[in-house]
Amino acid sequence: MKPLLRYLLPTVAGASEVTNLADSEMSVGGTDDKKVARSNHQRLLAIEIFNSLVKSSHKNKELMLALSSHVELISSVLVSILKSSDTW
Repeated sequence: MKPLLRYLLPTVAGASEVTNLADSEMSVGGTDDKKVARSNHQRLLAIEIFNSLVKSSHKNKELMLALSSHVELISSVLVSILKSSDTW
């Protein structure tokens, strides 16, 4: 869940602003640059995948529990997305 949520954010550095997200594992393409910008296409794909998870959770109780256990993290990511919406 955390690597997917990190891809919703505009940069890897932006992930450190969100609680508990900086500790998750994610490939940044083998670079050590912590300000790697995500393309809008990458972010939109991650949003589509996350949207699919949310829709699927209506039928899958385990997925619903997984999402509900990360509500605070999901909310903070969504707030970060809204704050950066003018750059889209």
